[in-house]
Amino acid sequence: MNYKIKHIKIILLILFVPIIFSLYFLQIHKGEYYYRRSLKNILRLIPYPAPRGVIMDCNGNKLVDNFPNFQICLVPQEISNFDDVLTKISKQFDVSVDVLKKRFKKRYRYAFIPVPIIEDVEKSKAIRFEASNNLGGVMVTVAPKRRYLYDSVGSHVLGYLGRIDSSQFENLKKYGYSVDDYIGKSGLEEYFDTYLRGESGGELVEVDNKGNKRKILGQKVSRKGKDITLTIDIELQKFIEDIFADKTGAVIVMEPKTGYIRAMLSKPNFNPNIFLDEEENADIIRNILKAKNSPLLNRAISAAYPPGSIFKIVTATAGLEEKAITLEDKFLCKGFTYIGPAKYRCWYSQGHGNINLIQGLKYSCNVFFYKLGLKVGVDKLYDYACKMGLGKKTNIRLIGEEKGLVPNKSYKRSKFSSRWYAGDTANLSIGQGYITVTPIQALRMLSVVANKKFTARPKLVKNIEEVDMSDPELQHVDISEDTLDTVERGLVQVVESPGGTGRLAKISGITIAGKTGTAQVNLKEPHAWFLTYAPVEDPQICIVVTVEHGGMGGVNAVRIAKKIFNYYFKL
Repeated sequence: MNYKIKHIKIILLILFVPIIFSLYFLQIHKGEYYYRRSLKNILRLIPYPAPRGVIMDCNGNKLVDNFPNFQICLVPQEISNFDDVLTKISKQFDVSVDVLKKRFKKRYRYAFIPVPIIEDVEKSKAIRFEASNNLGGVMVTVAPKRRYLYDSVGSHVLGYLGRIDSSQFENLKKYGYSVDDYIGKSGLEEYFDTYLRGESGGELVEVDNKGNKRKILGQKVSRKGKDITLTIDIELQKFIEDIFADKTGAVIVMEPKTGYIRAMLSKPNFNPNIFLDEEENADIIRNILKAKNSPLLNRAISAAYPPGSIFKIVTATAGLEEKAITLEDKFLCKGFTYIGPAKYRCWYSQGHGNINLIQGLKYSCNVFFYKLGLKVGVDKLYDYACKMGLGKKTNIRLIGEEKGLVPNKSYKRSKFSSRWYAGDTANLSIGQGYITVTPIQALRMLSVVANKKFTARPKLVKNIEEVDMSDPELQHVDISEDTLDTVERGLVQVVESPGGTGRLAKISGITIAGKTGTAQVNLKEPHAWFLTYAPVEDPQICIVVTVEHGGMGGVNAVRIAKKIFNYYFKL
């Protein structure tokens, strides 16, 4: 019996040797390590947000950049007396405790991740606070913050950033987005968000009970987003925004041969910087979102207007191509004409007399184009409008582009359960009725005439860092060069000849082609249009000016275009 007990003791001793050794190792060799951890030597995850890519104009001027944002952060698991800490921070930075609590609650993610409760701290103040900080669980961090260097200039092209919402996060979390990310909400910031945003990093560190870093346990380096260079010339953009003043509408300047957009304006506009601090600017943002004049709407690509007389370019093109008219043919304008029992008036009540196509374009005679449109017919008007780019998106790289509407018989039948009448064709011939176009579509239509037989896709981006995107994307247009030459002759007369509706745009030494438009709107002043390009011998720029409720197109819109020509060719 004693023999068995002795063996049992030996076996138990052997079994306890590893346990004893482990305890010795943990308490003696690793004792200090675990002692430190027991005294709040804990883990902290410090995010390193990636700076977004810089956006520059065609000359390398920075339009959107990132600047250091000094933040006061709380690490929840390291704070023992939450209210006491907030009270001390409140006194130092003159921010109420209630506000700090709301920010903390809104931005809290995990106990070991710092929560920013004060942002945009002055650098010198942040350094002084960090040097004197003896509050456990409070730290100073630096994160990149977006800044739009020209405030509201070019805001619809650039867009703005906002915090990711819950629905967006659900769709994007598989691509590495987190719940507190800022993402592009409009413009280029939205369309190229995946290129601009970069890849965030961070550090997993071990800190002592005073918050001092003891050991880096893991690290991921953040990767900056890609820089983007635009075709926009910021100085031209600024000039146009100044001369457009407080009008409502859009202006686009484009090189017809390449499709490069040199300026794109939409008014009213907005300052993208205000969306970077939603809490501070909550009232301003709320007013913008509720404003009846829709300042966030990019009217250059997303607002569809009746084109008015600029559509006469399509009617003239269709008439010539379909042999419905020659330069020898004339129509009599007495200030009105009858289509069935209905009286259709010209804008010039005294009438233009017996005129040909060139004169019809020069004077923008409604009666002439009523008659020509009826000879061409709605089906051909529809076909040529589509050939020249109306009724479909230009596919400019911006989200929210509208395709407008070119009506035909089937459209009216399906929409209104009604047949198409001769009066509908007459209205379409002068750009009234059901038809709507966007300014960018109107500019593409004009570029067909300027280029003779091809159009270029509108382009805003030259390159994304090493990726060259500058090659023009050209599309052939099945219209004869003779026809487009003849239309161009009429457009030159609009500006260069006495009595032309765009005469106010004339500049000595430069031959300019153009077409005015006055689009009627129910119970309000008409919208003013002017489409133009120069020099006719070798077109360098096309311009579209749209002024909502701007009255006669030959006045307000033409004067703006002339100032742009003067500025552009002076440079």
